[in-house]
Amino acid sequence: MWTQKNDDYLKKYHKEYGDEQLAKHLHCTDRDILDRKFELGLCSSNQWWTKSEAAFLSENYKELTSVEIGAVLDKTPDSVRRKAYKLNLVKNREDRALTQEEKDLVNNTKKSISTLAKELNVPQRTIKRYKE
Repeated sequence: MWTQKNDDYLKKYHKEYGDEQLAKHLHCTDRDILDRKFELGLCSSNQWWTKSEAAFLSENYKELTSVEIGAVLDKTPDSVRRKAYKLNLVKNREDRALTQEEKDLVNNTKKSISTLAKELNVPQRTIKRYKE
């Protein structure tokens, strides 16, 4: 798909037009545009978020974990958390009982309490309470 002609067009117009317009002209997705811009050194990896991905994150950040959002968007949990921070998104972590599956995870992993709390969307005190 990426011909020299397409690369030249992308290099020439990547600052002038949005990714959606470039994708429409080049008959591909805006994700294809972001990936190719990165490959060509036209953007950094922190720009690998489309508008629709950022919107999904904003709409679902309070209800889903970073792991779940990452799975849907094919991004790492750390990438999800960094983008959420940049968008000023906040989780209101409520203390709640853990499911048996979550309890098993807490007690059979070497992950830190902080990491587990983020992944399970609970305060660290909840993890400490269940840690054997």
